[in-house]
Amino acid sequence: IILNLLETPILAFILAYVIRYIADPNSNVYIFYENENIPIYLFMALIVALFIGLTVSAEEIFRDRKILKREAFLNLSRSSYLFSKITLLLLLSAIQTATFVIIANSILGIRGMYFDYWLVLFTTSVCANLLGLNISATFNSAITIYIVIPLLMIPMMVLSGAMFSFDKLNRSVGSFNRVPLIAEFMITKWGYEALVVHQFKDNDFQKTFYNIDKVINNANYKITYYIDELEKRTTDLVDLLPQKNDPEIQKKIADRLAVIRKAIINETSFEAPSVTFDKFDRLSLNTIDEPTVYAIFDYLDRLKNHYSDIYNTQSQKRERMISYLVSNNRELYEAKRRAYHNESL
Repeated sequence: IILNLLETPILAFILAYVIRYIADPNSNVYIFYENENIPIYLFMALIVALFIGLTVSAEEIFRDRKILKREAFLNLSRSSYLFSKITLLLLLSAIQTATFVIIANSILGIRGMYFDYWLVLFTTSVCANLLGLNISATFNSAITIYIVIPLLMIPMMVLSGAMFSFDKLNRSVGSFNRVPLIAEFMITKWGYEALVVHQFKDNDFQKTFYNIDKVINNANYKITYYIDELEKRTTDLVDLLPQKNDPEIQKKIADRLAVIRKAIINETSFEAPSVTFDKFDRLSLNTIDEPTVYAIFDYLDRLKNHYSDIYNTQSQKRERMISYLVSNNRELYEAKRRAYHNESL
């Protein structure tokens, strides 16, 4: 137990010390904002929690097999034995992850998020504890157990989303527009997302701007990509309608209409109800015609203008917020940005 308790602070110190990067070669002042290694640290912290959680539990049941036989002979409760093991492992994991977070976050200058980091790493370690107990109960050889651990860890590392982009995996595993199903079962994927998102949006600097940035980025996405894609599909309808009687062309028309109809319903119902469209009943293979197609173009133009207004209004609001903060105390604004925000996230 003493070795297990000493292992995490040592790993925390080594990891944080090595990646405590100072960007300016002429300075000895560490600035959290400029440390490009923070995303790597978030990933490695999860791997440490996973590895330690597995190693401390992987031999627990295997090591007690003789005791378990004797207890079974005496009709003693197996659930009580398992409960005691799990309780001890949870306590050990809580202490290990707490010492890791306190030491590593302090060295790297991650302020005010100790509990949040601890909660994610503790959850990861608990998952690893339970997985390790299952391994320990399944195999009857210590060698086999320690061979299985890397076989479990490597897929969790690869499918975490930190090492490789999901849209650049083998096509049989993933695709360019969605997370692979198998990755949804990886604790590392959820843990990494939780740490990255929380560190980015809830730090003391960014949380002032997050909500307005979200609106700006959503409007920019709609203007730059989303509406352009809908316009391309509407343009396809113009080219396809003259050949509407061809069965193959009908499939293409139906496909494009399905996308356009779904998008318009979403916009008029939730995203932009103030921009109306009154020809829903014409958005079907049997009723679509040229005037309806041009009505779609008109709707998309009005929708783009709507999001352009939002983008411009919110961008100006953000600039006014920054101007106000800078005019009040520029040094405080810059100090807070460098201390809490990280440009690599």
